Amino acid sequence: MVLFSANVFKWSRFLIKQERTVVVTNLAIYSFHKKMMRRHIEIQNLAGLTKSLNEKSSEFVIHVKETYDYRMESSTRDLRE
Repeated sequence: MVLFSANVFKWSRFLIKQERTVVVTNLAIYSFHKKMMRRHIEIQNLAGLTKSLNEKSSEFVIHVKETYDYRMESSTRDLRE
C-alpha cells in the first residue's frame, strides 16, 4: 500500500543534486529515476529520519542500518511543516 510519494532531489556523494521520485509503502521506501528503481530500503532496515532545523531548508536524511544514508531535499516545501 502506497503511503506517500513525492519528487525530491538526492544529493550524490559528489554533492550533485539528482532528481528522484520517492515512494513510501508499508513495506519499503523506493527511489526512482526516470521510471527505473534505483534504491529499495526495507522498513525494517530503516534506522531513522532527520530533517534540517533550518527553516529555509527542505533537506532530510534517511538513515539506513548497515549501509550508507540517503541525503535528500524536497522539491517542494511540504516537509517544512
